[in-house]
Amino acid sequence: MKRKMAGILAFLLVLVSVSARAGELWTEDFAAAKTEAAKDNKDLLMDFTGSDWCMWCIRLKKEVFEQDVFKKEASKNFVFVELDFPRSKKQSDAIKQQNAELSAKFGIEGYPSVFLADSKGQPYARTGYQQGGPEKYLESLAEFRKSRVQRDELLAKAQTASGVEKAKLLDQVLDLLEKNGITNGNDDLRAQVVEADKDGKAGLKGKYEARQQFQEILKTANGGDMESALTKVESLLKSPSLNAGMKQQAFMLKANLLYNKKDKPGTIAALKAAQEADPNSDQGKQIPAIIEKVNADDSKK
Repeated sequence: MKRKMAGILAFLLVLVSVSARAGELWTEDFAAAKTEAAKDNKDLLMDFTGSDWCMWCIRLKKEVFEQDVFKKEASKNFVFVELDFPRSKKQSDAIKQQNAELSAKFGIEGYPSVFLADSKGQPYARTGYQQGGPEKYLESLAEFRKSRVQRDELLAKAQTASGVEKAKLLDQVLDLLEKNGITNGNDDLRAQVVEADKDGKAGLKGKYEARQQFQEILKTANGGDMESALTKVESLLKSPSLNAGMKQQAFMLKANLLYNKKDKPGTIAALKAAQEADPNSDQGKQIPAIIEKVNADDSKK
């Protein structure tokens, strides 16, 4: 009888454990989340958070993620993944390693960073804290999911295309992803654009090669080698492939490097060149105010 009771209790404990896990909407296990998303035909909502110290993370959780309407509606289309970077909360070494690797892969620079990804873990949108409560957040997620459908349609067409047509389709994918805040992890797509437009007929080969140079300059500058960064900027500015927007960005980078070297005349000249490159852009319209600030900062010294 005792053995029978023990068996029944053990069975009940298993049921309770399974029930508790089924009731949890959030998981820390990225691999398990992808498996579940693939099985249920859902996407991933990945919350990079500092749960016990980040004010905006705490507000996002309280104002949106913990609201019943959000949990009910968003869970229809997403598997929720919490990628936490706490200061006091204990975590296993495996979770710490997983989160660190994902943080590096997704280029996390601040919290909260919320990524939407397909069941394979490929991101298609990035967001964070938003005012307006769960309803507004749900509207935003719905729009992002529409863009994921558009991304998949373009990628499907690109698979059967070649040459200029393929390059243009992949360029649309990259533009869509960048519009949604996804700027990291698309090196393979960029390489495919360059290969598909290897003759430069679509004007995209030069565009992406210039972007790669720009990233290398930023890496050099962030490493502290300002002279090398300036040399690379000057080389980039000679490229015939730069459009007005990219030329403006290159001159802005040059201005920033010269400002750090305390070269005021050079900074002002680079800022003026940046404005001339694309005067009607949002940044172009702001440059006169930046020039005034540079002059004001210098006068205070």
